[in-house]
Amino acid sequence: MFDSTRHTSVLQGDYSLEALNAAFMDWFLRESKYERTASKITELDVAEVTAATQMFDSLDRTVGGEAQRLLAVQFVREKLAPRLSQAGTDPLSRALYTAAATLCEIIGWMAYDSERHGVAQRYFVQALRLAKDAHQPAYGAYVLTTMSHQALYLKRPDQALRFALAARSHANVSTVPIVATEATLLAAQASAQLGDESDCRKMILESEGLFSQVRPENTPSWASHWTDAVFATYVGSCWVDLGKPREAFGPLKLAWDAAKDHPRRRVYSTGQLAKVAVLNGDIEQAASLGLAAVDSSSRQSSQRSLQVIREVNERLKTHAKQSHVRDFRDRARPLLAG
Repeated sequence: MFDSTRHTSVLQGDYSLEALNAAFMDWFLRESKYERTASKITELDVAEVTAATQMFDSLDRTVGGEAQRLLAVQFVREKLAPRLSQAGTDPLSRALYTAAATLCEIIGWMAYDSERHGVAQRYFVQALRLAKDAHQPAYGAYVLTTMSHQALYLKRPDQALRFALAARSHANVSTVPIVATEATLLAAQASAQLGDESDCRKMILESEGLFSQVRPENTPSWASHWTDAVFATYVGSCWVDLGKPREAFGPLKLAWDAAKDHPRRRVYSTGQLAKVAVLNGDIEQAASLGLAAVDSSSRQSSQRSLQVIREVNERLKTHAKQSHVRDFRDRARPLLAG
């Protein structure tokens, strides 16, 4: 696969808007490349890929992405790729394409978590193509929300908004409302980063109506991590981006309370609460929350978590002479340097 050779030009490749634009058009216009043929795919093949995908997803959420990504890539190279070469267009083949798309998206998240954004982008594009071949438009729209999420992280809100709106337009609200919910929340956050408070508020309100339609029976397994806390994280982040601490605190506190068993979410919600404290002028509280985020970050391998620490550090830079801030920065320095 894309990074199995460990070649520098792949591992350190840039995030490309041109590649995203091509993938965007490919998703809309491309027909499945596979001719209607029988295949050698069995239920056991699909079950093995699905089980591996669930395992790698759990490892990524628990301890971070980089080491697990290399194991996942090895699985793709040795186990998945040969099976895909034998697949056709029968139902079991389409199930295999769906499982493969999910695994590619997770490997993309692992690369994203390691700040290898060019690699991540390649896996997201491959997941989008496999979703097309699986005849799974809902999952394809879900991958577009992932690409929107990455664009937001890279401070490209205009690109993020484009992908979020595309995902929203291709998400069937009546059958898979969770995809439309996430797409609308991402559009809200992109609008917040663009400084458009009116559109952000409108999207948040719309997302609340969509989320009220979500039920266990209409939530696919690949979106089973979605909870009230995930929803609250998005909403709270919108208000942080708009500089509205009063509106941000409640949702982010809910997300923080629910994140005890999710280290990366814990770091993120703690960092966001630290930003809320800065906005409120409570520098001591912000530094204390920053220290808590440092403690959580040190127990996992996640560049995204370190980025949260960097952002809190940047927000507190103008208060560097205060003792609480000095303590935070002294604790954060070796972690960020490493």
